[in-house]
Amino acid sequence: MAGALPGWTGLGLLSGRLLGWRQGWILPALALLLISYWSVQDGTGSYPWWDFSRSPVAEHPVGIGVSLALLAVGTLAFWMTPWRLRGLLRRS
Repeated sequence: MAGALPGWTGLGLLSGRLLGWRQGWILPALALLLISYWSVQDGTGSYPWWDFSRSPVAEHPVGIGVSLALLAVGTLAFWMTPWRLRGLLRRS
């Protein structure tokens, strides 16, 4: 669960920034539905590489990378306020 928490936080931040803070739950809920549907264990009992919510870190270390990448994207989206975006566009 600790490995998945950064991913869920990043999805919530990204959703809040894109859709408004009252709709910050939409991307995490959509991701939960998609992960629940497509992330079925195969016959060997392993999960797909992109499933950051259930796969153990020892089994798939890529899952923690996906989770940290989602956190980085969400933090960057949170950090990019309208006045920072205007400042970056003026410098270009």
